[in-house]
Amino acid sequence: MRHDSEHDPKPGTFDLGEGTPIAGSLRLAGVRTAVELHSPEYFEARSNLGRFIKGQLANLTKVSLIDCISAGTGTTSNSAEKCFHATVYPHFVVAGHQHLDPKTDRISETSFLIDDAATLFYDFDAFGSVIDARPLIRQVVDANRLPRAIETGEMPQIHYFTGKREIFFAETAIGRISAFHSPSWTLPSPSGLSIRNKIRTRIAFTEPIRFAESIDRILTVRELFGLLVGRPQNLSEILVVRTGENGEAEQLKVHWSRSPKRRSADGTERPHCADVLIDLVGNPIAGGRVIQSWIAREEKWRTPRSRFFSAFENRNYYTAERLVAAANMFDVLPIDAVPSDIALSPKLAEAKAEAQQSFRRLEHSQERDSVLSALGRIGRASLKQKVRHRALLVANSLPQKLPEITTILDTAVDFRNHLVHGSPIKVPSQSLDSITYLLTDTLEFIFGASDLIESGWEITEWDSRTSTSHPFGRYLKTYIGILAHFKSVLRSDGGAA
Repeated sequence: MRHDSEHDPKPGTFDLGEGTPIAGSLRLAGVRTAVELHSPEYFEARSNLGRFIKGQLANLTKVSLIDCISAGTGTTSNSAEKCFHATVYPHFVVAGHQHLDPKTDRISETSFLIDDAATLFYDFDAFGSVIDARPLIRQVVDANRLPRAIETGEMPQIHYFTGKREIFFAETAIGRISAFHSPSWTLPSPSGLSIRNKIRTRIAFTEPIRFAESIDRILTVRELFGLLVGRPQNLSEILVVRTGENGEAEQLKVHWSRSPKRRSADGTERPHCADVLIDLVGNPIAGGRVIQSWIAREEKWRTPRSRFFSAFENRNYYTAERLVAAANMFDVLPIDAVPSDIALSPKLAEAKAEAQQSFRRLEHSQERDSVLSALGRIGRASLKQKVRHRALLVANSLPQKLPEITTILDTAVDFRNHLVHGSPIKVPSQSLDSITYLLTDTLEFIFGASDLIESGWEITEWDSRTSTSHPFGRYLKTYIGILAHFKSVLRSDGGAA
């Protein structure tokens, strides 16, 4: 017998806001998710896509198509008949017993799966087996009080789930973030029985929010959890709870056609539970404080973090553009994350003001604007000073672990300036190309580690147990070799060792 697949077309009707629903079919197929519409009467496929499209499938499931695009309406005809058709590509399909209006309806919570949840939340004791079940099997077998006698033998087995579902929680600025077990099992039969488990993440919002904002908060948690576990996370099985005007709650399933995906087969190791940056199971209170603090900073740190995570998504793929971006993210850090501006002497401040006045009187040109920009930076922390400042947070937390790291960072900034401005650099570009990955990793490690340290991360505790499946662990454990390779490149080109 053939079983229906989620990818099979699902017939239904769809309301484009023109009064009469249009017949069509919905196919849920990742980036190829689409609705094929057809009607003997003309309809406009693009006029109302800015809001959302309501649909109802043949099985009575209500679907809301959000953020849709379409190439428009086409026509097929023969001598006797004409049919109008269009393909609509929704960014989100929300399915359930109710529709979801993304502008007016509110979401009270969401839950989802990340693929490394069992590594991040390594709750080893939640499931187990009794080594010697013989003393207990009679009591277990009789617990159901069945109206028949059940015989036991010499090799009984007892497997269990402790029943404690919640693994971790943290109260944060975006809501209560928690992780919980969601086990399922097959009914026992002569074929046996089994328990399968998924670890879900839930965000219960402080107050109901719009659908788009709930997606933004999912992305924030996805990025943080990916950083903690060591690689970007794939999202699946997203659920949202729609809260009605009278407080009633309706759980809806979200199909995200272009949900963020991790690059596959890029040579990186699978994460190991010992390498996760924070032990959220063994030390949930301390871990919760770090997550709480990190998320509290999200609004101010959104721009530099977005650049960091864009690089993090690339993992083992290095380019000169990635190095430039890695350096630039230090330039857009919040003011309180970088060195304070330097107080200029009265004479220097006067000279700066006079020079600015002189150049402002000149006709607009690229050269004039460039000089004014340089004058404006006098007294402000340079990019190199900002990078060094962040590096001290990490180096001071790991005494003796990162000797001469400022030399590597200074070279990285010099290379960035060479690539962006054409500034002269002592080492030939072809030699620097061979260590682009090294310079990039150093900038990204310092950025991510310093951010977490300021959020309360105990990097020394993590360093005492980590190996190399996390990119931060790999960087630290191989740092002496990294430094030696870096210095050898400088020596081969006559630079300073």
